[in-house]
Amino acid sequence: MVNLNFKSLTEAKALLENLRGQSLTATEGWTPSHVFRHCRQSIDCSMMGYPQRRSPLFRATVGKIAAGIYLRSGRFSHGLTDDIPGCPPIVDNGNADEALTELLASIAAFDRTHPADLTPHFAFGKLKKANYGLIHALHIADHLQLIQSNR
Repeated sequence: MVNLNFKSLTEAKALLENLRGQSLTATEGWTPSHVFRHCRQSIDCSMMGYPQRRSPLFRATVGKIAAGIYLRSGRFSHGLTDDIPGCPPIVDNGNADEALTELLASIAAFDRTHPADLTPHFAFGKLKKANYGLIHALHIADHLQLIQSNR
């Protein structure tokens, strides 16, 4: 799945829902179930807090600039096997449908979360809810480029 251009987390959710029940493989890096759990972990951290954050100076400068670039370009680029700093290692049981269900549940929880209850991103700092949702969608799209369906 290359060149996904999500404009919102709602668009990402729709595509993810269509992946249910499909045979998925990764062209490299993490398994699909690991990717889905990683994306879920990121969304959960936006609601519960990131265990480690970059310095306030980083978030106010480099992080703010990077977030702006990603949001304006509609593209996110990062290490596709980089864990979220400080988060526990992901336990990957290989069940992509189960992991996809968990990710979709986290997206639903994010949608229900009041904007004031979101925590600052570990690198980008405080974000408006719509921008946070788009960052999550772009993060998902970045990972999905290495996942293919084997219908």
